[in-house]
Amino acid sequence: MSELNEVEQLSYDNFFANLDTLRLSPSALRLLLESPKLYYNDYVLGNKEQKKGKHFDEGSLVHCMVLEPENLKDRFVNMGIAAPSDSTKGCIDHLLALERSASELEEYFAEIVEYLQDINLHQSLVDDKKPNKDGFMFTGDEKRVAKIVTDNTREYFRLMVDARDKVIVDSASWDKCFKKAQAILSNTKALFLLKTTTDIQEVRYELELNSEGGSLLKYGIKGILDVIKVDRDTKTIYISDVKTTNGLLKDFKTSAEKYDYWLQAAIYKMLANTLTSGNAFDYTVVFNFIVVDRNDDVYCFEATPETLEKWIEDAVELFNVKVDYHIKNKDFTLPYEFANNLITL
Repeated sequence: MSELNEVEQLSYDNFFANLDTLRLSPSALRLLLESPKLYYNDYVLGNKEQKKGKHFDEGSLVHCMVLEPENLKDRFVNMGIAAPSDSTKGCIDHLLALERSASELEEYFAEIVEYLQDINLHQSLVDDKKPNKDGFMFTGDEKRVAKIVTDNTREYFRLMVDARDKVIVDSASWDKCFKKAQAILSNTKALFLLKTTTDIQEVRYELELNSEGGSLLKYGIKGILDVIKVDRDTKTIYISDVKTTNGLLKDFKTSAEKYDYWLQAAIYKMLANTLTSGNAFDYTVVFNFIVVDRNDDVYCFEATPETLEKWIEDAVELFNVKVDYHIKNKDFTLPYEFANNLITL
């Protein structure tokens, strides 16, 4: 590891001096297991990069439409026009990140020219050698800027300036997500998991929980549960997580392994278990993934008690063997299997 600066050293010392208060989220845990080096930079040294601006994610919009529709206007903007191409959007995002703040896209002529040159885009355009039919002659730079500055991109730029603290969504993506949200809310089982149906039920959305790990784990855990529904009549706590997939429903079991969704479920189940005390000591915890696929088909994948128990056992092993190795030995060079020479061909 490279030599630390003063701020990094302070963060490093604080991290290891306060392991008793360490709480690992599913995303942080996945990062530690996949790339200890990145986890070390982000969480141990405190160099986690703060994202500039907000970027559109289909899943987050569907989540908001389903779980918190009252917050849609505060978090997202339906720009009502087609989004620019990726290259043009990249240019506009670059301009918005600059220190100066102009209200019109045309004011960034020099910056657009420089950006296009840096990424080698539209560089084949050259100065006119003779007037066009309207009697005008344009330079190569003017032609390049004209590729970026159009009626559509002017409107897109104004929206981005006016809604810097919100996620800008093009109309096609908005309509796509709306269809997915409606498909979820039209599914009988999903609706049962998401909403109350009697006065003795309670539903909470985006509930943040944490636990010190207890006797099971050497380190604490935390997470934000999409939906938690308590049914006092049946003494059941329903934990549900909404997932959008570009695949098909039949492929989701494979995705659960590939993207470590099982690990998220295990952590959420352990967090939910902390609620089964006092008057709720004999409550049963039921976990579901509410999945909407690329065809807007919806299915609620309920994890059986046996499956959840197996996932929790696997998660405990990850914490108490792999996570403990990296933290106890302060070794954040390679993933556990590689750091311990367990991989052969």
